[in-house]
Amino acid sequence: MAKISVQLYTLRSLMEKDFWGTLTGLGQAGFKNVEMAGLGGFTAEEVRAGLAERGMKAHSMHVGFERVRDDMDAVVAEAHTLGCEFVVVPWIDPKKFDRQWIGVAQSMSGLADRLRVHDLWLGYHNHAFEFEHQDGRPGFEIFWENAGENLIAELDLFWVKKGGMIRWTG
Repeated sequence: MAKISVQLYTLRSLMEKDFWGTLTGLGQAGFKNVEMAGLGGFTAEEVRAGLAERGMKAHSMHVGFERVRDDMDAVVAEAHTLGCEFVVVPWIDPKKFDRQWIGVAQSMSGLADRLRVHDLWLGYHNHAFEFEHQDGRPGFEIFWENAGENLIAELDLFWVKKGGMIRWTG
């Protein structure tokens, strides 16, 4: 069964003001799973215990591309400590990769393969710029055509719409 998770990045202002109070409110509202976007200055052990006290689990966590690439052992340890199934790269700066979708897909896929050895999935969270056209096609399409089977999408429909790929009728 699919797990619905609250993406804590969306609540970052509240989390910065009151980390545990925000999580308590989410638990009281009936949410059972969260996607971490930082640990609020706490250890992974403290966060896992605090979530458990509130009847919650960390289903996934946002981690920058460079950290996954350069510090994978620490990412794996943190993900396992938190109890995550997914490590999600929430953003790649478009200025750094200069629309090199094939290379980015290959790099991310290699990282995804390495994480699978540790029973973790690597996901990529889209934004609107992935839907800009390159050679007559959306970059998103080029990216996923060249992605390996172990890389998964965390599809953000707000950004899909903002990127012009969803048209509402009504």
